[in-house]
Amino acid sequence: MCERIDLGGGIYGIVCGSRRREKLCAICGDPSTKLCDFPITVKGKTKTCDLPLCNRHASDRGEQTIDGKIDRVNYCPDHERNAEKIFAYRKENGLARDGSEGDLFNSS
Repeated sequence: MCERIDLGGGIYGIVCGSRRREKLCAICGDPSTKLCDFPITVKGKTKTCDLPLCNRHASDRGEQTIDGKIDRVNYCPDHERNAEKIFAYRKENGLARDGSEGDLFNSS
């Protein structure tokens, strides 16, 4: 993909190549800085929601250690609002907290 760039003073440049598009917050369209870390199951595999979020729309759920690395855990507004209900449901029904036996949002 090529793009014509105005350099000013009647001078133009042509820039070609693939550009990685900046991910935008799924809620407001601002640049995304985080992804939702809520555990879900898709086609039998556990992963995270990964909805792109800006700082304003990502909830901070604290720190988590994965493979010896400390990471901040963030949820999207839907998962934040329903997290405790979902975890309680999973516990009451003998399901894993991480969603590995199914997820209320992404049942397949």
